[in-house]
Amino acid sequence: MSGRVARAVISTPEGKHRYLERMSELYTNVWHVEEILKRVDQLSAVIRPVLAETSPSKARHHDSEVENLKERITERDQSLRQQLGAIREQPKIDVNSALPLSAWSRGRPQSGSPEYRQEKNSEGQDLLYLAANGNTICSWRARATLEEGVYRLEGKVRTKDVKTASESIGGAGLRISGSAVPSELTGTQDWQKFGYPFRVPEGGGEVEVVCELRAVRGEAWFDASTLRIVRLR
Repeated sequence: MSGRVARAVISTPEGKHRYLERMSELYTNVWHVEEILKRVDQLSAVIRPVLAETSPSKARHHDSEVENLKERITERDQSLRQQLGAIREQPKIDVNSALPLSAWSRGRPQSGSPEYRQEKNSEGQDLLYLAANGNTICSWRARATLEEGVYRLEGKVRTKDVKTASESIGGAGLRISGSAVPSELTGTQDWQKFGYPFRVPEGGGEVEVVCELRAVRGEAWFDASTLRIVRLR
């Protein structure tokens, strides 16, 4: 919602209600993910035999790209469902109050073959786990819709044997998607509290919270019970 007209519409109760009503209608009546995936398969079945006649390697590449497209469509469906649910249910945050974060999903890895896990510690608290294998950028993500204001993302992070690529920004930490990567934890560190300040512009909008690991090796844990957004003003 970066455009002025979009922000103006969504900042009014009536505009936000009508937007959500229309988006929900489109998601229910138009966006049928199984039909979309079926159509991708139908088109692929027409294209592939032609490629196979000219080059088996091109046909194999085509198969890989089709599966990648279908995976992205499925991920988009999950994202739409989560976003619509989060926007409908998002409570108002008063100044000096906090919003606990939930509904975590795996971020699409930018590189490497990371390991993701949701587990519990000895006290039964939920943890989000990431492990790097080779040059890796991976994350857990959650979304929240916030009013205009100044906020701080905070939570606890622990690392084990995290090593970054030479002369690069990296490690384990927290941030908001689309914002600068802060100084992050490397090596082996016990639980450290992170704080990441950010601002939501006029009209409010959605933010995507990122629990991230950028490393060539190592493990990171994020204490889900401490991950929250605090409104400062």
